[in-house]
Amino acid sequence: MKIFRLIVSSLLVLAMVFAFAACSGKDAVKDYDVKTVAKSILDSCKFEDSYMEEIPNPEFTLDGIYNVDPALIAEKDGVKQAAVYVASSGPEAVICFKAVDVDAANTAMDHIQNRILEDIEGYKNYGPEKVPYLQNAVKLVKGDYVFVVVCADSSASSIVEGILK
Repeated sequence: MKIFRLIVSSLLVLAMVFAFAACSGKDAVKDYDVKTVAKSILDSCKFEDSYMEEIPNPEFTLDGIYNVDPALIAEKDGVKQAAVYVASSGPEAVICFKAVDVDAANTAMDHIQNRILEDIEGYKNYGPEKVPYLQNAVKLVKGDYVFVVVCADSSASSIVEGILK
């Protein structure tokens, strides 16, 4: 009888361990095609500037404007996994990229947020009507992906969330 109780108790303990392990697992982050996501955002959100230009070398723009080290951006087949659209004038932009890991994504977002704060200060003086675009920018880190949208569309956040589902 003691052996039976020992076996049943051991099985219950194992079942609990597996149940806790299953519940504590994080949801896997979806694998996004950043160019497709960026284009979907561009097509779905309202931008004041009708000419949003796709940057051919987004890693240089991310480095030069947002101080995001290109080493933080993941590569696939030798191509940086990034898409950046910028307005011909004004602060509007769409930034989507895959970082090399979660820490790199968070570091990159810190740099982007710092640039947005600098832009807010600059636009207060010569384009105060654009300040809300920057203040309400969509800034998301999902796993090792970074998504930023600066635009006139007040529903941009829900649009981006819908695209990323």
